[in-house]
Order: sequence, then structure tokens, then C-alpha cells
Amino acid sequence: MERNSALDFSPKMSPLTRESMIHFLLLLAKKAEVYHMKTNHYSDLLRQYPAYMTKEQMYQVCHISKKTCLFLLQSGLVPCLDSGKKTRRFKIETANVIRYLADRELHPDRYKPPDGFYKRKRVKGKSRRKKRRKQGTDTPSPSVAGVDPCIMREYYRAELELYPDDVLTTKQISEFTGYSHSSVVRWCNKQYLQNFYIRHRFYVPKEYLLDFFTSRHFINISVKSELHKERNQQLIQYQAESRSAIVSTPQPSEKRMKKSIY
Repeated sequence: MERNSALDFSPKMSPLTRESMIHFLLLLAKKAEVYHMKTNHYSDLLRQYPAYMTKEQMYQVCHISKKTCLFLLQSGLVPCLDSGKKTRRFKIETANVIRYLADRELHPDRYKPPDGFYKRKRVKGKSRRKKRRKQGTDTPSPSVAGVDPCIMREYYRAELELYPDDVLTTKQISEFTGYSHSSVVRWCNKQYLQNFYIRHRFYVPKEYLLDFFTSRHFINISVKSELHKERNQQLIQYQAESRSAIVSTPQPSEKRMKKSIY
């Protein structure tokens, strides 16, 4: 009997030919094993899912994104029933999904979306992202920017006389400023508002509180509380009254000053 030259492992064969044949047979066995696993997986899909599946089920089974799944369905690469509804729009046959998975292994380029498909389309007249205004980064409003820090500090010192203690709690600061308790705690945690942390509580001396009220962070809060807005208006009036009082006070003339010197 003549031996098959493809499976001839006689000692006459060169070592290189023998190794290549063994490698080829191992590769065939591995491919057969992978094919067997895939066929088992496809049969499991037929058992797990009904005759038709939704778009959500399809992109989870195929391990693709929602947008890629939408492209496959709208382009007709995967046959489906399109109802045109906003919810549960597509109805895909499970057998078509299995055909897609099998064919994708052989021809992956056939199911790739065109270039630029995943780029966002910018709508005219609308920005791509809404820029969020952060506290402490915007320029101060012109009404409060013109207030002298010394006058501002004097005004808030008079307002804080409602509290006899020299040290205030976060609850008292929340009542005084009109901001939530969580906002005050955040100021303390981020050291915008200097404090003393004693027994899991924040305590703020009035001097530290005055420094915070005249700081850029507090002045430039974008969404101000109602109390903060009212005090800003009172601050403008308070500065105008204090300046008018300084102007109205009689100043000694130069002649009187010379007489007093001599």
C-alpha cells in the first residue's frame, strides 16, 4: 500500500517538514474546536431568546454599541421589521442575528460603518456643550465690585452682631447667608472658609467669617441666595451713605489750619 505523502511521518522526513505538519494539524484541531464552541453558542441563543428580539437584546448579544446596532438595522445589513415608533421600534429575527454573527467572523469589513459615522453632528446656532458656571471663577458683578472691602467688612461686622458669640456653627452660618447647610460644610472642607474642626463639627470665628465674606469666592458665587442678593443691595446703599457722610462733614480751611499752626 502506498502511504499518503501528507500524513507521512516516516523517519526519512526532514525535521522541518515534520514540525510544519504537526503545526498544521494542531491548527486544524484548534479551528475545529472554536467552530464547535461557536455552533454551541449559536444553538444556546436559539434556546434562550424567542423567534424575534429587540434592538437592546441584539447589541448585548453581539457585543456592539447602540449606534453600531442602529447602523446595521437602518442600512439593511441585518434584516428587521421597522415600525417607526420611538420605543421598541425594531423587531429582529433571532436567526438573522446568528447569520450576522457567523458572517461577521468571515467578512468583518462588510459590517463596518463609513468613516465619520461616530462623529457628532453640530447643530447650527447651538453650542456643543453648555459651559457650566463655577463658583469663584466668574468676574464679580459690577454692583458689588465697586464696594470697598473695608466698608464691606464693616457692614458684615454690624450684621453679625445678631450673634453674641464670637464663634459660629455651620447651622448659624447657613441661617445668616441663606445657603444650605451642605454648601457651608463644603466651604469648610475645601478651606474656602477657615474653621476649627472639633468633635466632628466645624466652628468658625467671626474674623474668619468676615475674611470669607470679603473674599473673591463668596462675592463671585453665580447662583446667589435671596439673602445674599438683599445684602448686596444694602451694601451699595451703605457705601453711598458712608461716602456722602464723609463729604458732608466740614473740612477745616487752609487759613484756619495756618492760624492754628502759628
